[in-house]
Amino acid sequence: MRTLSLAALLVFSACGTSGRMSPSAGLSEVVVTGADASASRVAFQGGTVEAAEGYVSLDGPTDMVLRIPDARLDPTLDALAALGDETRREIRVADVTAAYTDLEVRLANARALQTRLQALLDQADTVADVLAVERELARVTTDVDLLEGRLRLLQNQVAFSTVRFTVHDDVDPGPLGWVAVGLYEGIKWLFVWD
Repeated sequence: MRTLSLAALLVFSACGTSGRMSPSAGLSEVVVTGADASASRVAFQGGTVEAAEGYVSLDGPTDMVLRIPDARLDPTLDALAALGDETRREIRVADVTAAYTDLEVRLANARALQTRLQALLDQADTVADVLAVERELARVTTDVDLLEGRLRLLQNQVAFSTVRFTVHDDVDPGPLGWVAVGLYEGIKWLFVWD
């Protein structure tokens, strides 16, 4: 028997109208038993991801990673849970507002410096001055490009949540396996009461 185990890891999600980031991270896990795992996996990929306007960023033989728009995350997780019995959903919050603001400030400063250096380059009289300003301008331009890339990456992580799930074989224990399961449950009952 095959079991479809789905775990959602929400990397970042955006908050409402203020434009400020309030990212969150979470975990949702669904186990589907008694169903054809590959058919459930294809149905989830083709229907739920398409309906959520997300995309598949990794599709391996046993793992799938989906990127789901933040606004459509809850319905997608509900559709995920509908594939079987949801065993766990855990939400963790990680605020990246400070990191986002820091990137914005550093980028604005780097762009301002880039503009000033371009003006200095236009005023340079000697070859030595031109070379010195061009060297500094090249360094600042590289910094601007790196900061813009990091900002785009952070915006993507905030706009889309990452959902991961894995397909694995369900273990059907033999006679000695059931003895081990019984011993485990008995020991668990002795030490842990829910």
